[in-house]
Amino acid sequence: MSQFPKSTDGLRERAGRWLELREYDKAIADLDAILSVEPENALAHNLRGAAHLHKGEFPKALQDFEEEIRLTPMLPNGYNSKAWVLATCTDDKVRNGKAAVEAATKACELSQQKSSVYLDTLASAYAECGDFETAIKHQEQARLLAPPAKHSDHDARLALYRAGKAYRNKPLLNPKAG
Repeated sequence: MSQFPKSTDGLRERAGRWLELREYDKAIADLDAILSVEPENALAHNLRGAAHLHKGEFPKALQDFEEEIRLTPMLPNGYNSKAWVLATCTDDKVRNGKAAVEAATKACELSQQKSSVYLDTLASAYAECGDFETAIKHQEQARLLAPPAKHSDHDARLALYRAGKAYRNKPLLNPKAG
């Protein structure tokens, strides 16, 4: 990869590649550089939030997703990302089922209930609240909208919810691990 991208577009592309390679600190450095000149770049906040999430830096991830929401309040992605952390985080102090349901509901409303990803998050939020009947309903809807390659993920979460268990998303603390 080139050492010195010439624009924020180049930095964003490189940061995306660092994320794919699970080189989260390098991605964060590029995204910090973008945000130093474009502090209202919602996509950079989203990507940096994802990098922090994968590193297990949940408060930092939430801060970036909140900023994304502030910058693009009529787009669903920030709400979904926030809800995912609040519903599935492995840290008990970070999880907040009620706030996750609120954010995930907003994402689903903004997407007109047509996104399997957002419905999946809403299901996880309801499961975190202990409302497994509603979680199952939304997970089944998500599965119907999802491409077949994603059905096994949805089936695994459905099995958890039917067993009365919430889903936990484990961060990739070791960037080179699986």
